[in-house]
Amino acid sequence: MSNSLDREIKSGEEVIVKASAMTSQKPELQAIEQRVFVCHGGFGMLPHTLGTKVYGHYKIDGVEDFIRGYDIDVKETKKHQSKAGKK
Repeated sequence: MSNSLDREIKSGEEVIVKASAMTSQKPELQAIEQRVFVCHGGFGMLPHTLGTKVYGHYKIDGVEDFIRGYDIDVKETKKHQSKAGKK
């Protein structure tokens, strides 16, 4: 499994990065709003590949970066997508 969601992630989909995966452990950067990541591409967006990188940007500031598919917080992502009306 190359991402925690165990499904294909669509380009433009918003996921929540695990707090433990954030580079900075400052409390203000642990808020959900700071961890919303908009996915664009990478092998980590597919459920059963060897690659784990997911490229995209942080919604809060537009900083482009990559995360690892296993650093997606499943519970918080589902909650966030539910609020946004996505499944």
